[in-house]
Amino acid sequence: MPNVDITVPFIAIKQSEIDKGANNIDTWQARVIKVNSTFDKSYFSTRTLVVDEAHGLYMDYNYKASAIRDLISVFKYYHSVILMSGTFEPEYITCINLDRFYNVYKPQQAMKVLDTYIYDKNGLAAFETFIHARKDNGRKKLVLINDKAICNQLSKRYGDDALVVNADEKANDDVLELYRTRRMGNQWSVIFGTNSIREGLSIEDVQDEVDVFIFGHTDPDVIEQFSNRFRNVGYVKHVHYFIPNTEVRELGDFDIIGYTASAQRFADVINTFYKSEDNTEQYREYFRSAYHEEVKGSHLKYDKESDSFIVNLISIDAEYYSHREKQAVLDPVLFAERMMSYDFSVNPRKLVSGDSVVAEVLKEGKRAMKEQQQVERNDRIKSITESFRTGKFEYAGDEEYDYVVDSINTLLKKGLKREQIELVVNGMVEDKEFIRKRVWPDFNYVDHHANIRNQILRYIATDYPDDTLTVLDMAVLSGIAIKTTLTEFFQGDETEMRKNKEWRKVIEWRGGQLVAKDGCEARIINRYITLGKRKEQRISKETNAVFRAYLDWKGMDRYQVYPVKYTNLTGFEIEQPAPSESFNASTDKTANAIRERLLSLSMAA
Repeated sequence: MPNVDITVPFIAIKQSEIDKGANNIDTWQARVIKVNSTFDKSYFSTRTLVVDEAHGLYMDYNYKASAIRDLISVFKYYHSVILMSGTFEPEYITCINLDRFYNVYKPQQAMKVLDTYIYDKNGLAAFETFIHARKDNGRKKLVLINDKAICNQLSKRYGDDALVVNADEKANDDVLELYRTRRMGNQWSVIFGTNSIREGLSIEDVQDEVDVFIFGHTDPDVIEQFSNRFRNVGYVKHVHYFIPNTEVRELGDFDIIGYTASAQRFADVINTFYKSEDNTEQYREYFRSAYHEEVKGSHLKYDKESDSFIVNLISIDAEYYSHREKQAVLDPVLFAERMMSYDFSVNPRKLVSGDSVVAEVLKEGKRAMKEQQQVERNDRIKSITESFRTGKFEYAGDEEYDYVVDSINTLLKKGLKREQIELVVNGMVEDKEFIRKRVWPDFNYVDHHANIRNQILRYIATDYPDDTLTVLDMAVLSGIAIKTTLTEFFQGDETEMRKNKEWRKVIEWRGGQLVAKDGCEARIINRYITLGKRKEQRISKETNAVFRAYLDWKGMDRYQVYPVKYTNLTGFEIEQPAPSESFNASTDKTANAIRERLLSLSMAA
């Protein structure tokens, strides 16, 4: 079509549409690059952008936030934007102003039947046995298990006519051929896949009946999307849905208007403080950097143009979707209603159990498969260090591999030393979140004399020069982090802090104030410095006197300690100015007050 650009979430969908004769089609990321690299943006003012599989804008936000934000940011350059989805309702998305909505009903020749099986134990064994019992019924089959290791394991146990299709296998010749021909043919009787193939895969074999097997709680929208991978079914699509026996209760509807208004109220509070004349530009830069994750956790984002914090409507749309998912899990009546809205005939639920021997075999096989996948993954990532020396990137095309390579290239422009590449790579081998949660925060770090990291380091240098922290120290330091964040970012609003996605899982109300949940102290402290692995020690004459008295009162002669591994998040050398004497005195006062309160509470318990 003239003056039309089409964008899709996956390369596989792009190739499939090109094979059908589509032009001007590319992935979300590629479309953003094309628009942003075009000098004269008025070129797009007469064009229409079609976003296929638009439900991904809110369904996939948890792991594609950056790509989704970037895509939406280029909508403004187009004359019009069309969002296309088979499972989309206008109220599901508030981050975009929709001026019209068309619900196109496409009647299907096949009936859709849903059978739900509730397992009380050995669910995977029951699931596999159920699939194998239907192995010779002549129907093509799709199996959805959102775990790559289990997919591979069950596929191997099924036989040579089973194919695995997931993000790791997209370059496999058999998978490429499937996407090209859109037919399973005589070679494949069953496809095992993860959530990544609910879109893009099109199976056009002519069939009277097909089976779709789904393991684990799955949103009705996803079930509909997955069952629609079969395009040419004449009689019936039979969905077999296996889920654990879980709590049943009604969950209230999501008040998106109230939720958005609450986020806006907090944004107003933050902006009043942020824009105060008392704050210098240097402090504002520190504030944006130090509380980047807290901003996201409160469904806000920083808007550079207005130099203020605004409500992140995309994030709230994703939260709304997550709430609908939970409703469907907890409320079987609501789940059935949503499935029937997609023209499914929903049969009564049945109870099943799996064989314990088969369950043990599958458990062991899953463990071995995961270990093998981990070794292969680690080898891929480790090879990046050598690739930067040779210029040969052997695994280009692998999603995680490309992410690490691209991140390192960007970091090199930011000041990463070439000899530090290996440190980044080794960090990614140990922790998949290393670049996102530790490297970038360190490279974007803006020092401020009173920040949390400096307070923690002051405490350690003053009281524990051997860089070893006891459980009491952990409580003190996590308390410093909580108190500073509550005061500085949340402006003393404890309710807002408990709502925040970044904090709500690690804090609780106890003894009249917010404190770290038991066992969460290390998680909090590791946001600012890096702790080593916990070690056990015995009381000795070197043990701090106050702490020894506490242990004597508890009747303990052994205790756990955490060594300080790095004074930042990565261990990379970063020059920082020395803190002032007034800051040192303030930190000492805060730490002593928290320590005394903790001891008094412990003795009173």
